[in-house]
Amino acid sequence: MRMESRIATGILILVWLVTIALTLSAPRNHDEHMYLGAASQLGEHRLYAEFAFPQTPYSVWIYAGILKLAPGNWTLLPARLLQILVSACIILASYRLARRLGAGVVTATLLPVLLYHDEIWRITAPLARNYDFAQLAILGALLLLPLQATDSSGRVRWALAGALAGVAIGFKLSYAPLSLVIVASPLILGHGLRWLPWVLAGAVAGIVPMLLALLGVDPTVVWFNLVDYHLLNARFNELREVAGRLDARQWVRRTDHAVLVAMALATLVTVRRRDWGPNGKLVLAVLLASMLMAFGPKPTQAAYGAPLVLALLLIPLVGLEGRQGWRRRGLQVMVALGGLVMLGHHMGANGRAFSRLLEPHRWTPVMVHQKGLELARCLGQDQGQPMASTQALPVLEAGRTLSPEWVSYPFIWRLDGLMDPVMVQRVRAVSPSTLATTMAEVSPSAILVGKRPWDGPLREWAMTQGRMRIPLGQSVEVWLPRPD
Repeated sequence: MRMESRIATGILILVWLVTIALTLSAPRNHDEHMYLGAASQLGEHRLYAEFAFPQTPYSVWIYAGILKLAPGNWTLLPARLLQILVSACIILASYRLARRLGAGVVTATLLPVLLYHDEIWRITAPLARNYDFAQLAILGALLLLPLQATDSSGRVRWALAGALAGVAIGFKLSYAPLSLVIVASPLILGHGLRWLPWVLAGAVAGIVPMLLALLGVDPTVVWFNLVDYHLLNARFNELREVAGRLDARQWVRRTDHAVLVAMALATLVTVRRRDWGPNGKLVLAVLLASMLMAFGPKPTQAAYGAPLVLALLLIPLVGLEGRQGWRRRGLQVMVALGGLVMLGHHMGANGRAFSRLLEPHRWTPVMVHQKGLELARCLGQDQGQPMASTQALPVLEAGRTLSPEWVSYPFIWRLDGLMDPVMVQRVRAVSPSTLATTMAEVSPSAILVGKRPWDGPLREWAMTQGRMRIPLGQSVEVWLPRPD
C-alpha cells in the first residue's frame, strides 16, 4: 500500500471514530421516538392504515428488522449502532465519489472529513431517523453513474442508479429533487435519450415496495400522512413564528457554511466556464436541487441542508478534474485550509465526545435503556393494556407495548385546532380534542408523560381520572390506576 493510501485509510478511520463518538453521545431526539415507535408496531398493526406516520416507509421497515434482531428490550442502542454502520458506508461512498470526480487520494479524503465536521451533518448523522438512509442511496446512485471515460455504460448500471434514486424517495419524500437529477443524468452527462428509459424504469422499481404498502389504505389517509400533514405543520410553525424560509444569509454566517460557500465561490471564479465538463454540470444540477431542498420547504430544518453541504464540497473537487499547474495546486490548498478551519472549529466537541466513548454508562442509548428498566420496575410484572406515552423509547426499553395512536406524538398532536377531530381519528392519531374519546376506547394500563408544554393535556386527563402519580427521574412521570 502506498504511503498516501495508508494516510487516507487512517484519516477515514479517525473520521468514523468521530461519528461513533457522536452517535453514542448525542441526546435522544423526539423524531427517534416516532421512528422506533412506528417500527415496534409493524408486527401487530399496518402502517398508515392503523396508525399515523407522516413519512415514507422504508426506514421504519429497516428499524423493525433491527428491533427483531436486538437482544432483550434494547431499542435505541441497536438503532444507533445501525447509524454507525450507515455512517461508515457514507464515509466510504463519499471518498469513492471524490476519487471518481478526479480528486487525488489525499484530497478525496478531505470530503468525508469536511462532511462530518460540518454542523448539519454532526447533528443529523447520530440520530435514528431517515436522513442518512436517503443520503446513502443518493451517493450510491451517483457512484453508479458513468463519471469517467473508461466506465462502461450499460443498461444494468443505469437501472441500478435509477433504483437507488427511487429508494431515496422511499426513505424520504423530500429527496425527490435529487432523485430527479439522477433520472435526468443521461441527458446531463451527454449520453442522450438512449439510457433514459432504463434509469426511469429503475426509479419506478425503487418506489414499487412503497406503492404496494399503500394498497388498500384509504387514499385520504395516505395523502394526509405524506402531503397534508406537512402543509399543516408549515401553518403551525408560521403561527408560532418559528418557521418561514431558511434565511440564506443567516446560514452563510455560520463558520462551517461560510467556509463551504467561500470554497465553492472561489472554484466557480477560478475555473473557466468552458472547463466545466459533464461531471461539472452534474454537480451543478445536484447543487440546484439541494438548494431547493434546503431553502424551499416550510418549515425548514437544519437537516434539510445536508445535501447542500455535500454539493458545495463537490464543486471544488470537480473543479480539480483536468486542472493542472497553479489552478490545481491552488484548489488543493484551499480545500486543505478549509478542512483545517472546520477541524479546529469542532476539535473541542470531538474531545468531549471521545471522553464519553470511554464511559459506556454515559452513552445516551444506555441511559435511555436504564430509564426503561426503571419504568419496568415501576410497572411490575402485569403487562396489561398498551401504554399511552408522550415518549415511546422508555416504553419500548421497558418491554411494554405502545398504543399505536401515540406513535405520531407530538407531530399530529400539536396540530390541534388546525385539523378536524374527525380526520385525527381517521388517521388513527390523537390530539387534545380527541384525547377523551381515544382514551375511553384504548383504556391504557399506564401513562408516561414528559414535561414539555404540550404534554399538559395528557397529564391533566390522568389527574381527572384519579390516577396515581409516580415520578420517574426529573424528566418523566408515570400515572397508574389506583389500587382497589
